[in-house]
Amino acid sequence: MKIQARTLFAMLVCLLLSLSGSGQQPVMPDEMPLRINIQREVENGPLDNSSDETRNRVLFDLRNQLLRVLLKKTGALETRIQNLEAPGALPEVLAHAEQLKKELNSVNNDIKALDAALVGGAPTVFAILDILLC
Repeated sequence: MKIQARTLFAMLVCLLLSLSGSGQQPVMPDEMPLRINIQREVENGPLDNSSDETRNRVLFDLRNQLLRVLLKKTGALETRIQNLEAPGALPEVLAHAEQLKKELNSVNNDIKALDAALVGGAPTVFAILDILLC
């Protein structure tokens, strides 16, 4: 009877851990399909360097979608870094926070590159922030 109770308890703990672990990571749209499709549009532009309005609109929309995904990713990374750098954090935890800061820096660079690519269209978040902060 004790073995069955322990087995049942172990199974219950495993189930609870799997359910709690699955809810911790926010579900973010995958950025890779957006990046791949942006690259496809860029590589398959008009041969005569003319302006293709439909292609430009699709490219603009894809870049805006990617920008929104990256902004969400930035917020999630900032929150994780802040949580990891809480007072009393161990060196291992602080080292993990430093890795996340590098990832955050990379995401911010991607956002700046997208912002530069979108300059020809409507203003982006960074362009608006630059105007507001100056």
